[in-house]
Amino acid sequence: MKIIFWILLYVFHATAAQATTRVAFFEAYDHTGAVIRLLPESKYFHVAIQIEDVWYHTDQDEGVTVLESFSDLGPQFQLKSILVNHDLYLQKSEIKPYLKMPFDLYYDWHDPNTTYCSKLIAKLLKVKPSLNLFKSSYWALAHGIKKGKEGISPDELYKKLLEKGFYKGWPVEFTPSSQKVCRSYFL
Repeated sequence: MKIIFWILLYVFHATAAQATTRVAFFEAYDHTGAVIRLLPESKYFHVAIQIEDVWYHTDQDEGVTVLESFSDLGPQFQLKSILVNHDLYLQKSEIKPYLKMPFDLYYDWHDPNTTYCSKLIAKLLKVKPSLNLFKSSYWALAHGIKKGKEGISPDELYKKLLEKGFYKGWPVEFTPSSQKVCRSYFL
């Protein structure tokens, strides 16, 4: 009877470990070391999602791609938080249509042929957009960005994922050298 208990416990644990979705949130810094704010009150600049054992993100040059290590983002990015949901499990087949999809320079929520980091994850997790005002000085540098259109920022995504049952799974500050260790911890 004890053996059956331990087998069932192992199977339950293995199944629970598989049924997990993680979303990583990053800060970014400019050449002076100042935090880049997408919106005046924002904290996060970039997001990535773990599907099965692989992290994915949207890169400006490569589009939607695999993120081998958080340190591959470069020294200007710092991992700040990981949200976790053990009841939600995405399969690699769900991201397959997005792989290599080009980066959306205009942040257009309704363009089905391009994406940006928070849009990709919102679409995968069925999170609705909100009115994205693009009102910080960061957006003044980006030509063609319309104010007041639908979209989703990393900070808005963070809040909406908490509402959907995600919880803070790794709310710590990292140094660039610890980011690779963190990645292997979450595989």
